Parts: sequence; C-alpha cells; structure tokens
Amino acid sequence: MDIDGKLESYRENKFPNFYHTEYSVISKQSTSYNCFAWAAGEDNRWWSPIDPDNMYYWVEGFIANFVKESEAISDYTSKISNLELQIDNYKKDIQDLTSENQELQKIAKP
Repeated sequence: MDIDGKLESYRENKFPNFYHTEYSVISKQSTSYNCFAWAAGEDNRWWSPIDPDNMYYWVEGFIANFVKESEAISDYTSKISNLELQIDNYKKDIQDLTSENQELQKIAKP
C-alpha cells in the first residue's frame, strides 16, 4: 500500500475502474482474510466464490442470487439502451421532418 492509501500502480492497473473512484486502502494485505471477509466483518478466514476446490468459505446460494440480480440489471440496462435508441431515432425523424418541411416551405414561397 502506498502512503496515500491507494494501491501500488501495478495492482491498480489490474482494476482500472478503481482509479476513477475515491477508494482507500485502510489495512495492510493479509493472508488471513481478504476484502470479501472484511466486508462481512470477519478477519479470520478467506472468502472466495470462485475457488474450484472449495477450500475457502462462501455463503451458499449467494452466487446464484448475485447472478440472478446481475441478469435483472443487465435486462434493465438493455431496456434503457433500447429506449434511448428509440428516442434517438424519434429525434432524427423529427429533424428529418423539420428539414423536409423547411424545404417544402422554400419551394411553396413565391
């Protein structure tokens, strides 16, 4: 950990979105626990949802719930993107109609 509470640059580079946040490292690295455990209020065991040998602790069913919520968020995000696209198309149609109307007015004026 650097003096300023940030990760070393080689570690920060592994998590590029951290750079744009106001994160702060508040404890030294430990082999006894990790950030998942710390967030759950524990400092005596390592938590990991992705360990293939299942040697670390994890809350049963949490990944399934997390995935379900992530899919719901993804679906919501997709619907918003679709709505934004429809709005953009609507704006373009209005611009096209406005331009067409202006051209017709030029032609119709004596």
